[in-house]
Amino acid sequence: MTTPSISDSNIAVLLMDYRSADTDDLYAFLDSQPDIDLLGRVRLGQDDLETVRDLRPDVVIVRTGNSEFSGVETSSFVRMQMPEAKVVMVSATLSPDNLFLALGAGIHGYVLAEAGSQAVVNAVRAVPVGAVYLSSEVTDTLVADYTRRNRAGNTGNPFTRLSKREREVFRRLVNGETTANIALELALSPKTVETYRRRLMHKLGVTGVPALVRLAVKHGVATNI
Repeated sequence: MTTPSISDSNIAVLLMDYRSADTDDLYAFLDSQPDIDLLGRVRLGQDDLETVRDLRPDVVIVRTGNSEFSGVETSSFVRMQMPEAKVVMVSATLSPDNLFLALGAGIHGYVLAEAGSQAVVNAVRAVPVGAVYLSSEVTDTLVADYTRRNRAGNTGNPFTRLSKREREVFRRLVNGETTANIALELALSPKTVETYRRRLMHKLGVTGVPALVRLAVKHGVATNI
């Protein structure tokens, strides 16, 4: 594998996939982005990850097929081998339970393949700065699961403690938006957004956006509580 010239300001990305026309398109799209340095491609289950560990990627994309669980296993292995790297999982399928397993394994982004290559790039750009990125299709699935659980009489939802404004901030935090973006969208000052952020996390008993996302997934809640 030839190591490309790397810019300090760009995001170094390694793609792990199973080689198909879809992933060929994703590889080409990633390679066309001016702020992404594509380090190479590793075949899932065949190539030795240790041979590319020295490339020191900022982000590892794990593109799975129809088996979410194998993607979770692979993502967990990547986190052990390259703990400094952020992991974005791209899956053809989704269940809330497996999403929770993936977040528990330490992934930083989850994108459904049907969302397209641009959604993957959005995740790649979001996770290096500490955001947890879920594509809109993922949050839609969680909303449907949350609705189903409510109809079945599910109780104990801690998010009912939040005010309307706190819920608006929560939705945007889970989607990986920055304080500045949230302030702009809600016509608030960044300082006020930070106050809402601290308040809602205190009410929910969590610290940090990753813990907030894990709690939301655990209770089957996404962006429209």
